[in-house]
Amino acid sequence: MYTIDDEKFNEYNESYNEEPENNNSFWDRFGSLIIKIIIIVVCLIVLIWLIVALKKNNNDDQEVAYDPNIHTNNVLKVRDAAYSYFFIDKHLPVGSEIKTVSVKEFIEKGKLTTITDANNKVCDDNKSTASLRPYADSYIMNIKLQCSTNEKEEVFFYNKDYHCTNCSDQSSEEVTPHEESEEEEEDKYSQYSCSTWSDWTDEKINDSMLTMRTTTFVKGVKEGKTKKVETYGEWSEYTTTPIEASRDLDVEQTVKTEKVWGETKTTTSYLSSSDTIKIVGKGYYPGSSYTYCPSGYTKEGNMCVGNNKLTGNLNYKEYNTYKIYNRPCAKVSTKKNSAGKYELIHESCQYSVVTTPKVAYSQGYTLYSYQELEEVNTTYYRSRTKTITEEKEKDIITDEYYEEDKLPKGYKKLTNSEKTMYSYKLSACEK
Repeated sequence: MYTIDDEKFNEYNESYNEEPENNNSFWDRFGSLIIKIIIIVVCLIVLIWLIVALKKNNNDDQEVAYDPNIHTNNVLKVRDAAYSYFFIDKHLPVGSEIKTVSVKEFIEKGKLTTITDANNKVCDDNKSTASLRPYADSYIMNIKLQCSTNEKEEVFFYNKDYHCTNCSDQSSEEVTPHEESEEEEEDKYSQYSCSTWSDWTDEKINDSMLTMRTTTFVKGVKEGKTKKVETYGEWSEYTTTPIEASRDLDVEQTVKTEKVWGETKTTTSYLSSSDTIKIVGKGYYPGSSYTYCPSGYTKEGNMCVGNNKLTGNLNYKEYNTYKIYNRPCAKVSTKKNSAGKYELIHESCQYSVVTTPKVAYSQGYTLYSYQELEEVNTTYYRSRTKTITEEKEKDIITDEYYEEDKLPKGYKKLTNSEKTMYSYKLSACEK
């Protein structure tokens, strides 16, 4: 039932749950400040990252190496390849033409191998080039290497008539050729002949006044012989157990003559111990009784049977005691015996007399057990491990280079020892 008191209670509850208008939430009060702090922190992180990255780039730039010796060597390789291509293979520019060839083309033509800079990185063989262009009475060769190091461009001068081999490096196109005097030129070629080739040398001379031939010299090697080497372990202790030798086991045997006590024997003869006899046992055995048959009798079972076969009449006792062969004999009759009494008589019996064995006594004796000292040959064995390996003697390599077909006897070409040698003669002579 709704009452006035209930209405007052509800009004009180509503007024209690109602939030004050001035009590704002935490985010409403500090949200903008938090966002600003987050933005500042992010900016600081980005700034620190940029500083580290720039420092790293600077360090990387500082790590780029440059070695003038490697640069000079690389330029010389490209220069030799370019000389061979332009002057020897006759690919000279025509008129004011500039011919440019990449290192990649030289590599493909077999005139050059990969170029590596001081950082041990391969130079760009497409952007690394050698170019040749005419200039007055000369040719100017420009060599430009594109590597991880800062490579400077090199310029070389070549005379159009004799393509000099000792031209100085030039840093600009303004090149002044060296005028050789007639005396200098004569001395330069005085060691060469028109008809005879010069001695072989490892110096390569690019000169249009000279004809060049090449050959390959090699070093010789005499290979060391291979021999088998046997290595042994320690000897084992000697044993009388036989051991068989094998590929991996070395066996040694020796025979020794030794004095040993032989097998045990027995005798009833008197014995005593000595240096050669050892008594191992002694026992006394007393005599014993035994039975035997008298002469003319043979023992059968427990009775003695006469050896003679007789024929006659036998009384009842004899008939049942003797050995009868024709039992029951010829006939049986009744007769008086010597005592006047009648008894049964078995007539015409074939028989052998049977008697009981006699008893005798044997004499007692002493039984000796002994061993005799004997000389015997005993084989002893011992073994040790055996390892067989192959060892190669040291190869002998020549100090000098030879043409392969002129190597000293017993020598053959040493792998990767090839060396190009050059010989020259004058291209043309005055007639």
